[in-house]
Amino acid sequence: MKKISLLFAFLFMVACQSANTSIDAKKLDFQNIELEHLIWVGDNLVALKNSPIEYLEEGVNYATPLIFPDDSTCIHSTKYFATGSLPDGRLEVWKQCLTDPETKTTLMAYDWFTGTLTEVATNLPLGSGPSTWNPEQTTGIVFLDNKYDKKTLYVIEDNQPRRLDVTISVDSVSWNTSNFYPSFSDTKVSNTGNTGMADWSNDGKSIAFFASTESIEKEGLNRMYAEYKLYIMDAKKYSTLPFVENIYFPSTIKWSPNSDNIVFIGEYGTEKQEGLWLYSISKKVVLEIENGIFQDVIWDKEGTHLIAIKCKNRDVCSDVYKYSISELTK
Repeated sequence: MKKISLLFAFLFMVACQSANTSIDAKKLDFQNIELEHLIWVGDNLVALKNSPIEYLEEGVNYATPLIFPDDSTCIHSTKYFATGSLPDGRLEVWKQCLTDPETKTTLMAYDWFTGTLTEVATNLPLGSGPSTWNPEQTTGIVFLDNKYDKKTLYVIEDNQPRRLDVTISVDSVSWNTSNFYPSFSDTKVSNTGNTGMADWSNDGKSIAFFASTESIEKEGLNRMYAEYKLYIMDAKKYSTLPFVENIYFPSTIKWSPNSDNIVFIGEYGTEKQEGLWLYSISKKVVLEIENGIFQDVIWDKEGTHLIAIKCKNRDVCSDVYKYSISELTK
């Protein structure tokens, strides 16, 4: 992937509209325990939790554990955590092998129907995951997080990790996403911003991701509180599409099945309202689905509903809601 320069010649003014009056929300019947991710296994909606990995199905009042083998080469311990699904439907599993002097990270894929766990890529940086892939599952982009104030993206291609050489430029300020790969350096905060998670569109044409130029030269909480923007990049021509500004603490980002809309979780707007948001590519408008604290969100197969894990507070995320948005996406 060649070096990409994201030059913003035009600033698109994105309006924010409340859509609550048009949305029907239904609470789904999931066991009342801490949940982290939502995925589809075939036509079945499944909720995931980690430590250890367990999955839950709607209407079932117990969690089923997924038990993976200990690696005898891991001197101290073997840890697994799941973050989502790969394009072929297998579960995305991250294996951490605690050895001396460092932890070895491997991306694995678990086949729900055969029960096999297969290696996808190894020798990955600590703090990797989740990933997003093109439909052919030949190239992936991985979110890399030091779990505090430094975040970036890198690439997996031909089962090998490498830098994502993307230069992001806003006015006279620019930085490269590869500065923090493969390890984070305190010396580079003076010329490096942060990225958030990314998502590859289902048609394979575009990649959406969060990035913050405002975080340059900042550290700690000041860096964490910086503004992000939502960038949309052509996956082949590397040209840019309109973006959304005034996003804070972004997390999950997901393209709709028809690649026309993007849903994201975070604080948005000048009032920094925390909630679940829908960005319409064609209308250039951000719609508020519901305010509150959310852990994860996923589209249904038809693109007419959003299903999200909503939190009672910052420590308890156990409610699953289904939102009807068919009128909003027309």
